[in-house]
Amino acid sequence: MIPPPARGLASAGNYQWLSPNRREHTQRLLLPSGNLMPALRPDHFTIVTDRLAVTQSFYEAFGFTVGPRPAIRVPGLWMYLEGRPVLHILESTRMPEPRRGVLDHMAFRAEGLPATLAALKAMGVGYSLRRIPAPIDDWQLFFDDPNGATVEFDFVGSEQGETDEP
Repeated sequence: MIPPPARGLASAGNYQWLSPNRREHTQRLLLPSGNLMPALRPDHFTIVTDRLAVTQSFYEAFGFTVGPRPAIRVPGLWMYLEGRPVLHILESTRMPEPRRGVLDHMAFRAEGLPATLAALKAMGVGYSLRRIPAPIDDWQLFFDDPNGATVEFDFVGSEQGETDEP
């Protein structure tokens, strides 16, 4: 069921099914002024770490690459997927306590479920694999990065996997 727009907002579109396994959200919300809401899609996530090299290596194992970054005063790097800087990693010598912030998890569309599971096992990283019920029917793979940030990779349901749920 599609939730109604928040109070004071109006709908300017709809949901469109792209395939049996993916849905594109094309609904745009209008401000009370009648202007479109400015938010279009997620742009990037930021991780703060005191283990920059370990964090970089971890994400490189899943196809992220280091790319250009503006000359800002906080050390770190930007990691790219499909030419977009989707993960900003900031290096800090003092980590906040508790290490985890308010971000619950970050999700990425992914391909190659069996190879990803093998890579996680080889790295000794625990994970949880779930199947989203029909009509979506995708796989959701959850695991923590070296900093304790939860990562979700979403795979189409036609990929081979075995759920860890009863």
